[in-house]
Amino acid sequence: MASRNTSGTNTVLIIFMLLITFPIWVTLGGIMLGLAGGLIGVLVGVCAAIFGAFVALIALPFKILFGRGDWGYHDSFFHFGDHTLFIIATIILAALILRRQRSAS
Repeated sequence: MASRNTSGTNTVLIIFMLLITFPIWVTLGGIMLGLAGGLIGVLVGVCAAIFGAFVALIALPFKILFGRGDWGYHDSFFHFGDHTLFIIATIILAALILRRQRSAS
């Protein structure tokens, strides 16, 4: 009986299978990279949204106190229509400071 060399046949078969399935592996790799990039993008977006919500919560009292956020061109700094609460708070603060200085002396 003659023995056959199956090692060469197995190598050729493996190379042939890799060549045939190469487009499938590249496609699956691209899909995995796309999913990973998309999930990283979602994570960055959620973090940015949470940060924006915290900044909005911190800025909300100042926006309520000092005006609606209309920072366009004005002739002067004080506008009773836009910054009424700012002016009232400044007057109260000045009165408190003057009262404290008078009571200390």
